[in-house]
Amino acid sequence: MLWTLFDIQKYYYPILAFIGLPVNVITLVILSRGKCGLSSCVNHYLIAMSVTDLLIIIVDLIMRRLPIVFSTQFHFVTKLKVCNIHAVLLYGVTDCSVWFTVAFTIDRYVAICCSKLKAKYCTKKKAAVIITAVTAICCLKNIFWYFILGDGYTLLPYSWFCYITNRAFYTPFWSTIQSLHHVLTPGVPFFLILLLNSLTVRNILVANRARQRIRGPNGVGGQKDLELESRKNSIILLFVISEIHLYAVS
Repeated sequence: MLWTLFDIQKYYYPILAFIGLPVNVITLVILSRGKCGLSSCVNHYLIAMSVTDLLIIIVDLIMRRLPIVFSTQFHFVTKLKVCNIHAVLLYGVTDCSVWFTVAFTIDRYVAICCSKLKAKYCTKKKAAVIITAVTAICCLKNIFWYFILGDGYTLLPYSWFCYITNRAFYTPFWSTIQSLHHVLTPGVPFFLILLLNSLTVRNILVANRARQRIRGPNGVGGQKDLELESRKNSIILLFVISEIHLYAVS
């Protein structure tokens, strides 16, 4: 079974890279133009998420998984002495992508459920500050991989892509750091996103029921309620971007 999955990866990863790389580049170009009908605040978060997704494809898929799968063709990688630096970049970018999704979910929760706070929080400037802060924290958090992992690569399909130093392997510090890493990414983000999305959807559904009672079962003059349609689109946007994006990255 393991070798069958390994053989599937030889076809799956190249196809994923071939499709994912240009798609993310095109998405980034479209969002950068700012003509998608989205607010500048939302657009900032989507651009940040798109950039990190593109970096994950390069740093993880192309620079890590493909050399492991095609270890005979990429055997020269084992001679490089930058694996711990690679690990810092990989986990830092992954954390940024996940926590940008959390920041986006919080922004949408505030915009929909906290009308008094919306004007102060959901702004282009605030989004830029949050994105910068999240990037700095995620980079600092993952520096410890440089000291825990060795600088040499191992291309065995069932092992880490970096050698673990003896100092880290035989001390409780390593297991503690590893446990905290998996709790913070993706454990806490999954919980926050599910909680905030549930509260946001609940708020939208309650507001929709109240609006339908006021307007009546057939609306006003039989016309389509644009406000209800906008709220439905908000739910779709929220789930498609946050849930699917977080699942794919994690």
